[in-house]
Amino acid sequence: MHQNLSQTDNGRLFFSKVQHEIKLLSNIHFILEKVEEDGFLKIIRESFEKVFHHELLFALNELSKLEKRNEKEFDMKSQLTNNTFIFKENLKLIVSFASEVISQSGLERRGKR
Repeated sequence: MHQNLSQTDNGRLFFSKVQHEIKLLSNIHFILEKVEEDGFLKIIRESFEKVFHHELLFALNELSKLEKRNEKEFDMKSQLTNNTFIFKENLKLIVSFASEVISQSGLERRGKR
């Protein structure tokens, strides 16, 4: 009997967590639609495409230099994949930080009115 109660509690907890995640996705969907409707999604996409294009060119240039200096076998594809992953993770942090700063700045300006 005790095991069944524990399984029920685990089932409720699981269901609650799933509901929470679905609500977050619903919120994301709403925000995405609003951002797209206002034309900002296109601006964001184009900006990120430029950033990634420039980063790719930079990484390829730097990795080519390393490849020429390296006497051992150099796996350009693997190195580029690693660099791209690191760049994307760092860019996520930068975007998150910038979003937070801009959000707080906007709230502070509105609070001073």
